Amino acid sequence: MSINISNIDWVGPNSTPFDEDFRWLISFDCIQELRANLEWKVTYVGSSEDSSFDQILESIPVGPIPVGSARFELTAPPPDPLQIPSEHALGATCVLLGCSYVGQEFINVGFFISNEYDTKELNEHPPSRPNFSRMIRNIAADKPKVTRYVIDWTLEDPNYEKEIEELNQHLSQPHDQNSANNEGEGAKQDRDFLAATLVAFPTHRENRKVLRSDFLPIFPHSVSLQIFSYLDLISLARVRRVSPNWKKIVDSGLYLTNISVDNLTGALSFAKKHSSPSMVSLSVSGTEISDDFLQLWLSQCGKGLKEIYLEDCKQLTEKATDAILNNCPVISSLFVGRSAVSKSESISKILKGVGGQILDLSLNKVSMKDLEEVVKVCGPNLISLEIPHSDAINEDDLNRAIRQCTKLKTLNIIFCPQISSTAVEDLQKTKKNLEVVTSISPSDFAVDLSKLEVKQGFYQVQMTFRIGEEIVPHSYITPLLGEVPGLSIKDENFLYEGNPSDASSFLMSLGFEVNVGDDWEENLEEESEEEDEEDEGDEEGEAEVEGESEKMPESPEAKRQKL
Repeated sequence: MSINISNIDWVGPNSTPFDEDFRWLISFDCIQELRANLEWKVTYVGSSEDSSFDQILESIPVGPIPVGSARFELTAPPPDPLQIPSEHALGATCVLLGCSYVGQEFINVGFFISNEYDTKELNEHPPSRPNFSRMIRNIAADKPKVTRYVIDWTLEDPNYEKEIEELNQHLSQPHDQNSANNEGEGAKQDRDFLAATLVAFPTHRENRKVLRSDFLPIFPHSVSLQIFSYLDLISLARVRRVSPNWKKIVDSGLYLTNISVDNLTGALSFAKKHSSPSMVSLSVSGTEISDDFLQLWLSQCGKGLKEIYLEDCKQLTEKATDAILNNCPVISSLFVGRSAVSKSESISKILKGVGGQILDLSLNKVSMKDLEEVVKVCGPNLISLEIPHSDAINEDDLNRAIRQCTKLKTLNIIFCPQISSTAVEDLQKTKKNLEVVTSISPSDFAVDLSKLEVKQGFYQVQMTFRIGEEIVPHSYITPLLGEVPGLSIKDENFLYEGNPSDASSFLMSLGFEVNVGDDWEENLEEESEEEDEEDEGDEEGEAEVEGESEKMPESPEAKRQKL
């Protein structure tokens, strides 16, 4: 996109006489120099039922436009009352403000308008023939409806260069009073408008031959770094490949204070390189991070680290616990699961080191001994506690522990089978400000579909539900699935007899993350072969229709329906 419309501000009060001009103050940024003018058009919708009553109030070219920011005021005359149907003179309508480049509209802004008389008596008993001199126009200037379109900015106006040369020659010539008196009113208005345009864009002559597609050089280096600092790690890695300039900016000193690496072992070195010495949050899950790498990472950036999230990091050992204790003195949020750091010995060691300052704690498969130690050390300051999959915790143990957590606001106890819904209700009555998370949804699970085989003309699909790599008992899944014909349970797995594509579609419609085995497509080939042949013609027809619809611009009637 070469033009970014940043603001379209209404000028003047929202309620004005019907016969007053429309006025907007338009601000925009030009990212690269254009090879044609912008065409601004103001359209008044005279009737919501018939587009033939639409009136083009103003249509003006704006240009030449150099790279940079610009602003101008657009004024359009009021609509001609004689062209407005009497039955549509009062009530709701709209005015459309659009801008196009080489015949391609790239933005359309609609403003709702309500026309009414200036007195209560006339509104209650309007005359049979509209009296526009007594009408008030109310425009909803603070609620515009904006529609943007993707266009081809590489197109050029073949007469553009010639028009620019003629304009420069015309402005450079002396303009005496006699010639001014002899020229027509329209020519004089054109000359005044073009002169005002050059005043609005004074840097045209210097920038006319400069073509820029990179907007970052417009900003100071510190601003560019600030823009990139909002990106996540994956987006930042992609940004480095955009251009040598962007790579230079990223590598010249971009450091992130919040790092998240999920299932990307190869991104660990890149993440460590761009970690700020004042990093406040580190999240690593599903990667093969080692103790030595974590120790080096935290020694460089752990001094101000407040939040650590380590999940499914199987190569970590108890040495990782020492790395956290030795390099993260101000840690207040600790989330660990399915790694050596989440073992009882490691948790006990961390709690003894920094337990008193922990405010948010997330552990997995907690024993009663672990819970007692957590409450003893962190209880008075603990705000959030997560202990999912804690089979050993019963209702009495939980109630006794929670009483000591006076500041606790959030408790996560999903997949804790010994804790009933009644116990949760009693707990919430005791601590009214406590939010207890017990419910689960399909989006929490992944389901693997595999081992397809033909059985009496049908397929048999095995469904394995899991969180991470941990298999979830069927007792948690059954309430989410409901009654499904052809579904049975065997060894904590669900077996479905029927169309495999129906199974995957059904699970995805519920919100599960569906994964299929390598043999899935091979078994589906025979099933879908006949359907592909039947649908081939229809798909080709649909593709042609879609291709044509992409080329066709949106009609005024479609815009009216949107409004």
